[in-house]
Amino acid sequence: MQFKSTLAALVFALLAVPVFCASSGAAELTETWTDTIRMQRDGSLDVTENIAQDFGTAKRHGIIRTIPVDFESRDGKPYRTDLRLLSVEDGQHDSRQYTIAHHENDIVITIGDPSELLTGRQTFVIHYTLRRAIHFFDDKPEVYFNAIDDQWKFPILSASALLYLPPGVDLTKLKLDAWQGAAGSEKRAEILIAADGVAYQARNLQPGEGLTIAAQLPADSMPLPSRAQEAIWFLEDWWTAFLIPLSVFTCMWLVWWGSGRDDDAGKPIAVEWEPVKELTPAEVGTLVDERVDMQDILSILVDLAARGFLKIKEIEDTKLVMFTTKDYEFTRLRAAGSPECEALTEYERLFMQSVFGMGTAVGTTRRLSDLKGSFSYDLNNIRSAIYRAMVTKRLFHKNPEEVRSGYVGIAIAVVLAGICALAAKHYPSAFGLLAGALVIFGWVRAMPARTAAGSKKTRESLGFQRFVRMSEKERIRVLAKDDPTIFGRLLPYAMVLGAADQWAEAFKDIMTQPPDWYEPYGYGSPDYSFSTHGFVHDLGGGLHTMEQTFSTRSASAALEGTERRSD
Repeated sequence: MQFKSTLAALVFALLAVPVFCASSGAAELTETWTDTIRMQRDGSLDVTENIAQDFGTAKRHGIIRTIPVDFESRDGKPYRTDLRLLSVEDGQHDSRQYTIAHHENDIVITIGDPSELLTGRQTFVIHYTLRRAIHFFDDKPEVYFNAIDDQWKFPILSASALLYLPPGVDLTKLKLDAWQGAAGSEKRAEILIAADGVAYQARNLQPGEGLTIAAQLPADSMPLPSRAQEAIWFLEDWWTAFLIPLSVFTCMWLVWWGSGRDDDAGKPIAVEWEPVKELTPAEVGTLVDERVDMQDILSILVDLAARGFLKIKEIEDTKLVMFTTKDYEFTRLRAAGSPECEALTEYERLFMQSVFGMGTAVGTTRRLSDLKGSFSYDLNNIRSAIYRAMVTKRLFHKNPEEVRSGYVGIAIAVVLAGICALAAKHYPSAFGLLAGALVIFGWVRAMPARTAAGSKKTRESLGFQRFVRMSEKERIRVLAKDDPTIFGRLLPYAMVLGAADQWAEAFKDIMTQPPDWYEPYGYGSPDYSFSTHGFVHDLGGGLHTMEQTFSTRSASAALEGTERRSD
């Protein structure tokens, strides 16, 4: 039995009754819609659609055919079929004018001449191929095809899809199904089987109702795609997942090359016996790692003490301060408004104000436990003032924190775009955007750029770090003899450079008393014994306690901070 002469004639006879009863009245409708689908051995479908449209008395430029091409397979993986439009003709095989566009998950073919109006009965023949339309599950070829999409705006009297199978298919092993109606409908369409194919039929489809067909063939009916072909298909589906982060990386590299690189960078680092004189420890710490961390802020306290602005005393208290019985008392040694205090940097004045509050006179004391919950509200102001100082001194081209925040904001926007793409099930784009956001996050730290002066000061600071870690004993002895305060004076620089232990080791046989700006608990008692290692260890523990205390917020701290700043 020949499929074209027998089954096609049977389908035509079954569907002809409503067609021939239709008249060219005022109502617009589709009299017949026939898809002829041929399975190709390369895994593609050759599709010819014959649409007999009756515009009635309406005047139209043509029709719009929407064909879905983005799908999700049974195992949840997204895939895209590649539509190649071959021709668009009328019933006499004359070409019709058309445009084609990709819109979201669909290919949209607009057929018609903008300068010409059509009316009455018209025939539209659309011929195209769909590559990668045949999938394999357990080595069994499977076709799942929307013969008529659910976006068609006219009623369809008669619809059919003729699926031609490859030669030699065992018809007894076919698994067939078809659905008609709106999206998600479970209403089955009719199915007829012939020697070389299958006919699917539906009648009286309303606007918005379609016809979807499915056929699973036995294994070995068609050759499986090669691994190379599967890899090509994978790249065709997921190319945006790779292209987006690659493009983002390229853009970030170009931006970094243009504005994120340090000026005058890459020069050798020489050993320096002194830290940079023009910079405070907080500025050195910020310059080296391009950020203001708590170690830099705590170095302000130690540096101010070493320079004679305050004294630190370790005391024992029954009131717990961050789970320790040790408290710390700060005594002001320079009055607010004095020439020395007026010469302080903005962030140093803010630090003194945050520690002593309204106490401006010499001898004003404040305990660390008193600062718990209030100091944290001044931290951001102190950090911002340090960054401003770095830009004012032309050590950075721009505020490093603002530069990082800008790129973090861009990365977050890309993450949100990726989440939106994920919600829309555009998985390749979603993963590409999320990966691109990770790329941006990875570049954030590298984007602040030092000036030539900043690069020079960074090399000098790292040169001093190298000197401390080399610990040249004889040189240290000479320096200590010339300047007995050198241990305490330069200790905050060693702290921010991560070399405090090496600095203590260098002075262990030289220093016999703690610096005069720090009074350890028990100092002066017969049992007290000083060592530089013990001092640095105790100071580090105290600074850790101070760090936790300074960072702690309380419910009343906001009001307290506001009152203190208003004064």
